[in-house]
Amino acid sequence: LDEALFRIEQERLFERAWLFLGHASQVPKAGDYLTVTLMGRSLMLVRQTDRSLRVFTNRCAHKGAEVLSERCGNTGRALRCPYHGWSYRLDGSLLGLPMKEGYEGTRLKECEAGQGLHRIASADHRGFVFVRLGEEGRSFQDYFGATLSFIDNMSDRSPVGELEVAGEPIRNVIKCNWKVYL
Repeated sequence: LDEALFRIEQERLFERAWLFLGHASQVPKAGDYLTVTLMGRSLMLVRQTDRSLRVFTNRCAHKGAEVLSERCGNTGRALRCPYHGWSYRLDGSLLGLPMKEGYEGTRLKECEAGQGLHRIASADHRGFVFVRLGEEGRSFQDYFGATLSFIDNMSDRSPVGELEVAGEPIRNVIKCNWKVYL
């Protein structure tokens, strides 16, 4: 119940761990997105035009406003921040900004905001999407090792060899110590 200890656990355990974010079937078409809050951070899973998946912090690089406010949907070919109108390609790179001439000579392209949305390390195994929030930590394969065979076993039992999320997932917030919840 100690807040200081919980912050240490978040930093040393959860930021370095691979956490389940969602399933690829929840974002089937290019531009489809899913927003999720993990460890107090708003994240967005976005389907790319090449069918790959990317995860970003759901924060505009300009002033930090949430780019996507709905839990899921389709953003079309670009992501647009509702606060100041900065827009990003689906890959998170900066696409456009209002009053662009006001940024001339500012070296915007060299600073963090000019780099676009902050990308989060992610991995997809048989449609199950995991993220690692911290920069440090083991690789996805090293972290899970042989336990990935359980996802394989479950997926292989499907007649089509893959699973999909059907309907709205059940979500619960349980106020308890994470080491005690069963």
